[in-house]
Amino acid sequence: MPLGEPDDGVLRIRSFGSGAGPLTRAIKHVSLLGGSGPVEWEQTTDGLVVHAGRAAVIKVALESEAVQGHWDIF
Repeated sequence: MPLGEPDDGVLRIRSFGSGAGPLTRAIKHVSLLGGSGPVEWEQTTDGLVVHAGRAAVIKVALESEAVQGHWDIF
């Protein structure tokens, strides 16, 4: 499927769905690059749905990941 401007103004990114696999953390925030206002979005099992109104470049921030300490024993 070619990339292009969505007919309905809604961007859908299937690989960012909570059930898709590549993302191991939840999406915390989505913003439009060059935009100044809030963006309506939701992460479903099927994908990330962003109501952008037009084709856009988006920035996706993920929840922090807990990193366990590492101990080297010599």
